[in-house]
Amino acid sequence: MGEKLIILGGKVGAQRHLVAIRDAFGTIIPLIFAGSLAVLLNNIHSMFGLQESFLPQFIRTFNGNVYWGSFAMINLLVVIMIGYNLGKSYDCNPILAALISFGSFIAITPQVFNGEWGAIGSAYTSAVSLFVGILVSVIASEVFIKLSRNKKLIIKLPEGVPPAVARSFAALIPGVATMYVVVAVIGGAEALYNAMVGTGTFMTIFDIINEFVAAPLRGLADSLPAALLVALFNHLLWVFSLHGSNILEGVMQPVYFPLLEANIRAFAEGAPIPHIVTKQMFDIYIYMGGSGLTLGMLIAIFISSKNQAKRAVAKLSIGPGLFNINEPVIFGIPIVLNPILAIPFILAPMITVVTTYVALSLNLAGRTIAFIPWSTPPIISALIGTDKPVGSIILQLINLAISILIYIPFIKLSDRAEEKIEQNKNQRA
Repeated sequence: MGEKLIILGGKVGAQRHLVAIRDAFGTIIPLIFAGSLAVLLNNIHSMFGLQESFLPQFIRTFNGNVYWGSFAMINLLVVIMIGYNLGKSYDCNPILAALISFGSFIAITPQVFNGEWGAIGSAYTSAVSLFVGILVSVIASEVFIKLSRNKKLIIKLPEGVPPAVARSFAALIPGVATMYVVVAVIGGAEALYNAMVGTGTFMTIFDIINEFVAAPLRGLADSLPAALLVALFNHLLWVFSLHGSNILEGVMQPVYFPLLEANIRAFAEGAPIPHIVTKQMFDIYIYMGGSGLTLGMLIAIFISSKNQAKRAVAKLSIGPGLFNINEPVIFGIPIVLNPILAIPFILAPMITVVTTYVALSLNLAGRTIAFIPWSTPPIISALIGTDKPVGSIILQLINLAISILIYIPFIKLSDRAEEKIEQNKNQRA
């Protein structure tokens, strides 16, 4: 089973399109955080019981503009960066691939007549339509890259022409053809679906994908079984020396980011926070110290281990661990391919997923209402990332205590096993 998991994880982690999606989200983190922070600042009164007039109107407008230019445009940013990353991975002009992806997405986006032609609703630019954005960006990039490799379609200009102009003309026919192909494919799919269904109301590709793909996936994702499955698969990959978090990133972001965006929007409107499970839920409550809740493991080592090698690694790892960086622990203790410590490494996150889901379901702790970098230390992450900071900090401490209790007996067992191995070596010597 281990070998099959390694092969599967390796294939998923190296899959070109998933890597492009993962890197797209990673690249735009500064903008995501800026927009999330703007919403948080405008609604900080609701977190700490302050008066709603706590912030002057001009500051609210300022923050609103930041949100509009960042978080509200997340789909467009992702479309551009997927095109860029795919172009780069194929050794094709990444900037042109990004621009063609962006233009193709705009071309298939419904426009609203709002005084003048060409207005686009925010539902198409925000995380609500991420699935369509990703689909169109991948299709447009693939078509453009393949056409760009056809020498018959390349216009070559004489030497001496500025390189930027030459590259633009080289991509002229592939770029134009790509946009027409994407519009034809999407338009054809919409026409075919509406002709088959015949509801009387025209459904765009956005409506179709949201109804049959995005909405069902998000409904399943925001559940305890889905959260447990994510935790299990992530940590199984780590045990076999594969970076579980990075491998799952390209799959999780399209599903979970819209749930976070819905939470942020509800928080901004003063409405109940709708979703429990988001990627930030894992970062805040489950991955303290990194995958495996290894901050609890480090504390358990200081409490119960007499093994000097373990304690030395723990001392070196506690600093990075506070910022959720745990490679020194995973490869230094090690946890990788360690049959004893792999058990609590998987068990602690699984159990704390349950405690977290129950606590958030009962509104005893805060649901996620802001995007925060995964490296944000515990306590601080609860303060700025949830709508109930006090309850969230208490839940973090409870989860940390649970992880310590889970790790302690296995740390002791590991120490005894290592002592026995050392004794056997000495006897043979």
